[in-house]
Amino acid sequence: MSSALDIFKRIITDTEDIFVRIPITEIAGKEKLNDDLGIDSLGKVNLFYEISDELETGDEEDVAVSWSTVDDVLRYIDENKS
Repeated sequence: MSSALDIFKRIITDTEDIFVRIPITEIAGKEKLNDDLGIDSLGKVNLFYEISDELETGDEEDVAVSWSTVDDVLRYIDENKS
């Protein structure tokens, strides 16, 4: 099974409307979504829906409001992947 970081990187790579400032290969987890990666609030919502669809969580997008770092997203992925 893929790690949470692998899932995150694949979704970022495969989603046309999510852009990051650094190469995908350099993402490790501590990066801030907005400050380091340049993912704004709309990008976070898009990221949430891509992850939610893949993991079939059925969660509401307000979950993404609490995400400030890549680690926050990875924790969500880990908690919801089967």
